Amino acid sequence: MTRYRHHLSVLGVALLATLTTLPTLAAPPEPDKVSYLMNRLASESLSAVIYHRAARCDMILQSWMIKGSPTHVPAATWIRRLFPKDLQVEMLHSYPKVVSIRLEHVGVRVFSRKIATLKLNRLQQYEPSVALGALESTAEFRSAEKENGLSPVFPDPFSYLGEPNESDPHLPPELRNVTLNQVADLIAKTFGGVVVYQECPSTGEFRLYYTGPGGRLRPS
Repeated sequence: MTRYRHHLSVLGVALLATLTTLPTLAAPPEPDKVSYLMNRLASESLSAVIYHRAARCDMILQSWMIKGSPTHVPAATWIRRLFPKDLQVEMLHSYPKVVSIRLEHVGVRVFSRKIATLKLNRLQQYEPSVALGALESTAEFRSAEKENGLSPVFPDPFSYLGEPNESDPHLPPELRNVTLNQVADLIAKTFGGVVVYQECPSTGEFRLYYTGPGGRLRPS
């Protein structure tokens, strides 16, 4: 009986250790961390705005390509484990399912600028990528990027799959007294995907893009 209890005890300890370590998931190699981050956000049905620095700005990471099972670990916890240094993670209280993730203080000077009025036409209201184009074309954004010495990457070609329905997710026709940060947060929240701002100092470029569900534009 003593030996039987001993085996049960050992089995219980092993099972507890397994259950404790399961949710953490092994972190990927450093170059793949942002891609891993986007895919895991998608698997947990979280929207996000990610600000990060990269060696090249010529590739868009697709957040919906890989889906898995939620780990039930709070997003802020596993994101901080993934990027233990130079990271700011903010769970937006106004949008509970949207996470703002800033690596190495990227984009602080740009996205803290305030816009007095941002008017959006119908296409900009219903298409997250086009809405970001409207944001990028504001005088405030252009001025901030000029100060940073960065120029935009030429946008990738898209195909338009038809007119949106009135009931589709969309932005309001006008936003007043908002920061660029707040507009990016609203786009992520409205369409349920990921807004990415990527700085590439080595090439003097930046890329601002959306990836995920929503809209009727698709890469050609």
